[in-house]
Amino acid sequence: MDSNQYDLIIIGAGTAGIPCAIAASKKGAKVLLLDKADDVGGTLHTSGGHMSAAGTKRQAEKGIIDSVEDHRADIHRISNGGARQDLVNLATELAAPGMDWLQENGFEFAPEVPRIVYGHEPYSIARTYYGPDAGKSILKVLRKLLETAIAEGNIELRLNSAVKSLLTKDNSVLGIELADGSKVLAKNTILASGGFGANAQLFEELEKATLVSAAWPTSTGDGILMAREIGAAIAGAGTYLPTFGGLPSPDGSGRVRWTDRPLLVATERPPYEIYVDRSGNRWVAEDEESIDVKEHALTGVEAMTFWTIFDSVGLEKSQPMVIDW
Repeated sequence: MDSNQYDLIIIGAGTAGIPCAIAASKKGAKVLLLDKADDVGGTLHTSGGHMSAAGTKRQAEKGIIDSVEDHRADIHRISNGGARQDLVNLATELAAPGMDWLQENGFEFAPEVPRIVYGHEPYSIARTYYGPDAGKSILKVLRKLLETAIAEGNIELRLNSAVKSLLTKDNSVLGIELADGSKVLAKNTILASGGFGANAQLFEELEKATLVSAAWPTSTGDGILMAREIGAAIAGAGTYLPTFGGLPSPDGSGRVRWTDRPLLVATERPPYEIYVDRSGNRWVAEDEESIDVKEHALTGVEAMTFWTIFDSVGLEKSQPMVIDW
């Protein structure tokens, strides 16, 4: 047993875990930050890094008038009233301060943002932000802040450190057991290990569907499994949607190449192609403007897989539409 008492153990050094560690350390907490990978960042290595926020400094610089109320109204419209209002309220309230915090700490915006993005159901106001290097633009800011906090002595970072289970007593979490059998105690433990987009077996169990994923390989749901082992319930099952138009990698791995999606899907141009299922039947109107409608329709297609059919005229008019592997 590691007798060194930490104030906080954070499992997962990614999008949530790094800012959590930084914030806690600034309050004087002694933090142990763990990740099973050999680098921090998690999903930020593969994410498009899109963020939404209303009433930001960046919007003001661009002359865009927006508000938290308008942001919430858009979410209500897009989700058809299906989103959890408590989470929506919290996320929209903190979105602008979070975006401004990134900007104040050197986040580099892509020059065109904020903008309305049509690769998903669009907002009515330009409030989507990202950097020129997608998720890695966010990681660049977080990495610098983390390195500073580590140097100040309040954060200990351990990479290549998979956590096996949570240590409990009398319905309280006391710490963790690592994969190597060592144990560490702490006053508090936070699961920030992300989702299970790279765990086909768990996806099949929870969602009863076959997984084809672009998720970072370490997104295997470790935190979900550890929490379930000590009696935690899983919320939100059955609410997933497939990404419309992801192209399978040619290496046969079953993974999606995220960067190919805008090349193949008519989201910001007229459609010159048709979409067919395994039987060669069209299953949605190609000129349907709503990505939400298309993604819901795709859940009813066998294996949620379809083919894009086009001719040479379509290829010429919608360049670039395919990649030469």
